[in-house]
Amino acid sequence: MTNWKTRSRIYSFLRQIFPANLFFKEECDAIARLLGAIPEAPRTLLDLGTGTGDSLHLVKNAQKRVLLDHSWSMLSRVKCGTTDYRVIGDLESLPLKSGQFDILSCIGASEYVAGKAALLRQIFLVLKPGGHALVTFSPKSWYTTLRNLLGIRIYPLSESTVQDLVTAQSFYIVKASRTRMQSQFLLQKL
Repeated sequence: MTNWKTRSRIYSFLRQIFPANLFFKEECDAIARLLGAIPEAPRTLLDLGTGTGDSLHLVKNAQKRVLLDHSWSMLSRVKCGTTDYRVIGDLESLPLKSGQFDILSCIGASEYVAGKAALLRQIFLVLKPGGHALVTFSPKSWYTTLRNLLGIRIYPLSESTVQDLVTAQSFYIVKASRTRMQSQFLLQKL
């Protein structure tokens, strides 16, 4: 069993120190470039695997934000605004109504989910037609191997497998990028 209370403190600390902060900045810059391809500001955002909220600044100006994580220890560390709603839930079985979000972000969370196809089906269901999803995936690398050896169960995927999975769920890949730690995909629901 993962101690998410301890992990939430460690993740927040690591993102502030060198050299981990450089990796985090690289990820944020790549995600910001992808999000720049969305023509209009989203009204409703669903953030899957919110964790401690370190990536929420990347999707700005949403009138309503739903922050979902399976760990209250993580969500309790998020600084929420008046239009933010915290939800405890499972990424493979979202406790939300279909077709209600303009944009969905799943940054640094899919790597913990074995059932990527189930996750993508859930993302497709909760997005409005034409809605966008920004999803990151961990590729097979020395970094994911190291994390697995340290006892942090990661489910990496090759970029070609990700492409096959997202197109099988009727997503269009608007843009994609790759950094040292992750592959980022901006998807649109067809």
